[in-house]
Order: sequence, then C-alpha cells, then structure tokens
Amino acid sequence: MSPERASQRTVILIASAVLGTMRLTGQMLSMGLATLVFSLYLGSAQIVPENHLRFLAAMKTAGLFFAGLCVLGVFASHVRGRMRAPGNGVLGGRT
Repeated sequence: MSPERASQRTVILIASAVLGTMRLTGQMLSMGLATLVFSLYLGSAQIVPENHLRFLAAMKTAGLFFAGLCVLGVFASHVRGRMRAPGNGVLGGRT
C-alpha cells in the first residue's frame, strides 16, 4: 500500500471515529435534556393517571424544544452550503 493511500485510510478512520463520538455525545445530551424536562415537570412523582396532564405537558415542551433544535440544525446546514461537488459526490470536489 502506498504512503498516500495509507494516509487517506488513516484520515477516513479518524473521521469515522469522530463522527461516532459526536453521534453518541448528541444522543447522551438529548437524553439528559429530556430527563431534565421531565424532572422539572414531574419531580419525583410516578407516572400514574393523576399525573398524566403534567406528563403530557412535559412531552409537549420536550417535543417543541427538540423541534426547535432541528430547525436550527436545518438552518445551519443550509447556511453552510453544499459540501459535495455536483456529479461526482466527492467532498470538496476533489477526486
């Protein structure tokens, strides 16, 4: 294997590891925020029929919050612009 191919492989492996780490970090952050919202609305109360209104309010709040984050993500992606060259699907237009 040529040194150039080996360095490309190393870059791809590092990028894959960073992507996996960021994905897992995002999942943990989302679960933490959802838990915080439920804790603020329900406290230590159990989810029983008497608490369904508070539970539904927590669900609505969490849903709206995460929908807002999605809109921000779509906007940021739109502002960033196209990352692939038209036609060849290579990042940055390089082959």
